[in-house]
Amino acid sequence: MIAAGFGVALVEALGLPKGSIWVVVAVAVLLAGLIRVVTARKPGSDARSREGES
Repeated sequence: MIAAGFGVALVEALGLPKGSIWVVVAVAVLLAGLIRVVTARKPGSDARSREGES
């Protein structure tokens, strides 16, 4: 998200068209969603769920 903020600032500083900001925002949202999916904990992978297995 910090990188997205810098991206928006860069778009503003360079004077790019306003639509460019939405491209930066869309990429940030997609990357945040991807990170959440990749790092999501799977059910049953928790150490507490394995306490009674042995």
